[in-house]
Amino acid sequence: MPFRFGGDAVHVYLTINMQAAYADHLHKPINCSDDLPQTCRPEYAKQREYFYDAEGMRRNLRDVIENGEQEFDALKVDLYDGICDTCASDYADGLLRMRATLSQAAGFPLSGSVIAQFPSMIKAAEKKGLCHMLVNDHMLEWVHENE
Repeated sequence: MPFRFGGDAVHVYLTINMQAAYADHLHKPINCSDDLPQTCRPEYAKQREYFYDAEGMRRNLRDVIENGEQEFDALKVDLYDGICDTCASDYADGLLRMRATLSQAAGFPLSGSVIAQFPSMIKAAEKKGLCHMLVNDHMLEWVHENE
């Protein structure tokens, strides 16, 4: 079952996944955004926004489209199929993997859901947020343990 986001869930995601990607890149522990160098903070904040953009889209679809939740999940699967190879490739660290995957997602043409008929609803920000959701669903990972 896909992970649904509330305040605690967002905290868990950011702690376990996003901060791990930055820690992997910086070679130091990152326990909160204050541990990030100033140069990384705008990007980190933007990733949070992408995360919330996708969650907002999910909530809107649930309320306005019949079977909105299922259509949203179909959209995530379609995106996963378009980016999984990029994410599985070799990278020097988890942040570089995340950036490459998000870049691939932003340009990937979605078609696996009725929602794709409304391209203005699914902009690059929402696609990037969907990537973060896929990480939370354990379908993608930014930091590979064997690296």
